[in-house]
Amino acid sequence: MKMFFPKGLLSATIAIVITCFFPILANAYQVQTMPNVTNDMLDADYWINKMDDPDKLIMNMDQIAAFNQEIIEKIPGTVYNLADYPTSLTKEQLTAYIDIAFPTDPAYIGTKLVSDSYYQKLERLLNLGGIKDKNPVKYGLSVRRSNLRVFPTADTLSDDPADPGYDLFQNSSLLAAEPVVILQQSSDKKWYFVQMYNCSGWVPVADIAVCDRDTWLDYQNESEFIVVTGSRITLDNEPLLPEVSEIEFTMGTKLPLVAEKDLPDSLRDRRVYQNYVVKFPLRDASGQLEFTMLPIPISNDVTVGYLPYTRSNIIRQVMKMQGERYCWGGMLDGRDCSAMVMELYRTFGLTLARNSNSQAASAGKTLTFNESYSVAYREDLLQNLKPGAILHFPGHEMLYLGKDSGNYYVISDLGFIAETKSDGSGLQGARVRSVTINDLNVLRSSGKTWVECLSVGKQLEETSFTDLANNPNQEIIENLADNYIVQGVSDSQFNPNGKVTRAEFAAMLCRILQLEPDEAAAKAAFNDVSGKWYCGYVGALVKNGYFAGGDNGKFNPNANLNRAEAAAILARIINTTAPVTTEDKLQNYSDAASVPTWAKSAMNTVIASGVMEGKTVNKLAPLDLVTRAEAAVMLDAISNLPVNPAS
Repeated sequence: MKMFFPKGLLSATIAIVITCFFPILANAYQVQTMPNVTNDMLDADYWINKMDDPDKLIMNMDQIAAFNQEIIEKIPGTVYNLADYPTSLTKEQLTAYIDIAFPTDPAYIGTKLVSDSYYQKLERLLNLGGIKDKNPVKYGLSVRRSNLRVFPTADTLSDDPADPGYDLFQNSSLLAAEPVVILQQSSDKKWYFVQMYNCSGWVPVADIAVCDRDTWLDYQNESEFIVVTGSRITLDNEPLLPEVSEIEFTMGTKLPLVAEKDLPDSLRDRRVYQNYVVKFPLRDASGQLEFTMLPIPISNDVTVGYLPYTRSNIIRQVMKMQGERYCWGGMLDGRDCSAMVMELYRTFGLTLARNSNSQAASAGKTLTFNESYSVAYREDLLQNLKPGAILHFPGHEMLYLGKDSGNYYVISDLGFIAETKSDGSGLQGARVRSVTINDLNVLRSSGKTWVECLSVGKQLEETSFTDLANNPNQEIIENLADNYIVQGVSDSQFNPNGKVTRAEFAAMLCRILQLEPDEAAAKAAFNDVSGKWYCGYVGALVKNGYFAGGDNGKFNPNANLNRAEAAAILARIINTTAPVTTEDKLQNYSDAASVPTWAKSAMNTVIASGVMEGKTVNKLAPLDLVTRAEAAVMLDAISNLPVNPAS
């Protein structure tokens, strides 16, 4: 039978069918974005396609494990390997964790002003009187995502009764199946004070299953597991196990897989075809740990094992959070800026500190922005970073995406910005509270742009030069490279015996002294540096009196530097806490007579201060050319001495 449609109805029907069966093109609907952000930029591939070798492995799992250990050592007391956590705490230690000062400024629960009696009640809940001289710890696993609270209460305390999105008592969030060390129980028995790998706080007793240490360790060390790689996944309705019905797992959650030999034929009235089956913690009636099996459909955004640590994967992961609500400290089952970064990096097996300032001080390649740097130089420095790096300024952190049309872009879980009022009379605050992409021209309440406020850029990786394996100065050189002071001749080679040019030495000195390049000063002093990459570095050293003019106005940038020339430059920089000795240190070397007359005083200064050592025990070798390794050691010595600040 034929069917006939009026002409207009036929067109509408075809349009509906196409819409139902084919995805709408990304550009068909333009979502709202921050200024200078196009809808194309919301696609991970937009940024990935700009990268060189985006799928190159940054670190393998062994390297990540070593990196995690360095994080622990770099910021002690902030990130833990819980397996190494003490089995008991003294009274003083436990009291210091728990006995925290209450807010002194006005605070509100809803619209009600908090009174002193409220804080007194909370103090009793801390159960400080129950702390003994020696306090054995207990072990547990979280049975759902939960909040870590500063005090044992679920009350939302705000400094503004009109702001439900901020809670003074919210410390962090605890993901499901998270190992914790239990340190204390509240006096009403409703809260545990726990330590997770990077944060501590009070959590409802109902959210923790208690177990013995061996079971706790075994669960953490299961070799086969899945990791949630979606921003969040929600499991099916489980009518036969309400405790896990429609439970939500967020990015970075790690769930051990049930061994194939232990899989049942059927699980709670269903076959688990096309499902991962994981081992999940539950609480029994007495609060003790018991395990159940959970099916997780393979259609969910999860991966077996950790994701390969590549730049493309970093960008793909963070883009999955776009548009989600900003939530202070992980309240409202969300994330704040540092949690966004922390949880996406968990999908690679990296265990970062909880808070932004600790992440900035942690391990990794670190680019420091001096407060005095101009916007132009700050943007030049950003060229050193690769997409996926973390950018910090006080109070916020963000993930660097790259450069586009002269602007530098980031994505972050953003709470607040400043905007110009519509009448142009000044600035006003705007609560963004969303995961957004923006460029670094966004304003803060101070009126400064984000790029003006940058303090640290952090690349979560480390330098490893294979040609330094037997070099006694390997650690020094790689540390300088991690701080963008020296560079290798490639990602894996430093060439320690290569010679250093005057231009290269100028650049390294500028970086270690945090001097901003000054091309005008260089052009005024020399006629052979204009337009070259090193021009500004030379000018900065001239401006500060560390370089003098050369013969016939020449700097001779490509000439190799000898030890006497290096001594002359370094001696101008040295300003030790005590005056450098005037004692003749050169007499201790058999070739002291070979030091040029113009360099004798400088050579004596650098030897006396420890910035330069003899080439051997009894040889100065003043005319030997400086090697790349020697230059690095000199720079390191300079960095450990007080230096004349830039004028």
